[in-house]
Amino acid sequence: MHARPVMYKFKPGSADAVYKKAEAGLGPILRKLPGFISYEVFKIGADAGVSVSNWQSEAQASDAVKAASEWVKGNIASDVVSAETHVGTVMFSHRK
Repeated sequence: MHARPVMYKFKPGSADAVYKKAEAGLGPILRKLPGFISYEVFKIGADAGVSVSNWQSEAQASDAVKAASEWVKGNIASDVVSAETHVGTVMFSHRK
């Protein structure tokens, strides 16, 4: 399994609107991509967040970077101050 974590910083006061847009717009796009396992978003303070999507392969996680970047550019770019994207191998995961 591979993950695509992204650390975001948002313009002050825009985070909650960004989360709603991502849930409604980006979530459905990612779910339709091959190899999709999960997508979670975490609020970190008032103006920052982290998203983590999990994929069956590294290639699928990398393809998700492209799809997500296009969506961000077209929908929330004016609210994003910075975004740091990575793709890595999941070394372990505990789930109930």
